Amino acid sequence: MENIPSQQLSHRENDTVASVGEEKIISIADSFFSGSLKNKPNVVKGIGDDTAVLTPPTNNFYQLVTTDTIVEGTHFTKDTSPKKIGWKAMAVNISDIAAMGGIPDYAVISAALPKNMPIDFLRKLISGINTAAEKFDVAVVGGDTVGSDILSITITLFGKVEKKYLCTRDAAKPGNVIAVTGSLGGSFKTNKHLTFTPRVEEARWLVENAKPWAMMDLSDGLAMDSSRIAKASNLSIKLFSEKIPVTSGFSIENALNEGEDFELLCIFPAEILTEEIQNKFEEKFNLKLTIVGKTAPSPVKIFLDDKEIETKSFNHFK
Repeated sequence: MENIPSQQLSHRENDTVASVGEEKIISIADSFFSGSLKNKPNVVKGIGDDTAVLTPPTNNFYQLVTTDTIVEGTHFTKDTSPKKIGWKAMAVNISDIAAMGGIPDYAVISAALPKNMPIDFLRKLISGINTAAEKFDVAVVGGDTVGSDILSITITLFGKVEKKYLCTRDAAKPGNVIAVTGSLGGSFKTNKHLTFTPRVEEARWLVENAKPWAMMDLSDGLAMDSSRIAKASNLSIKLFSEKIPVTSGFSIENALNEGEDFELLCIFPAEILTEEIQNKFEEKFNLKLTIVGKTAPSPVKIFLDDKEIETKSFNHFK
């Protein structure tokens, strides 16, 4: 986002993004995001130059980078609250950082905006992004805008994780146990996919107190996401239907295949994930950490109650 002179942020009731232009859009964004820099001494330059300038993490950390795009008609509808759209756009990225055991830090935003979008809608959209950024101490340091037929938001998020706490998908071993946070299924009908809270604090507690060997967030359903860990770690996964915490009013099929729960899927050595650890986790976060299965030697397959299942997920290209 380029620097612009200070200007009034007021607007007429019928103003749209096309009628006010890019500079006004940037000024509105800057009015929301400038406060996010106050606790970020590592930002040398934020919004106002050709790129943001950041100092790198110290040698004890890895740099994390993730990006996600949410698009009207796929991830939300025309009737979705703009604040919820903004929250989701940022939260899906924060969830990815959490899945690595990390801490979210800095974001840049690329927004494709319909030319007839009312400025009030834009303000609420930015407010939703900013609410998520503030809650998880993310500084928005730049971005870009472009006109479009439909609304699309891409956020690139930078984070960091201590080298000793990094969690990936490829470190699971046969004989490990598989656990999930919260409950699964029904995300779309309950609107959880728009209002979920990324499990940053929960993931940080787990890496500090229980050190999962592998972890990811559940965006595409328990079956599909389990298969990704199975492939990365070259093993099979056995899920137990009676153990899977299904959201009240929904089915095991919903929990396995719907997706967008954004809970954590964690793999632990069996001796590490004790009942004591589970109880401490629940007491601290008022959230269940439930063992739903175990890992076994390859070949790479997913079983439900000893019956092999096919994995299903949303195909963006059909």
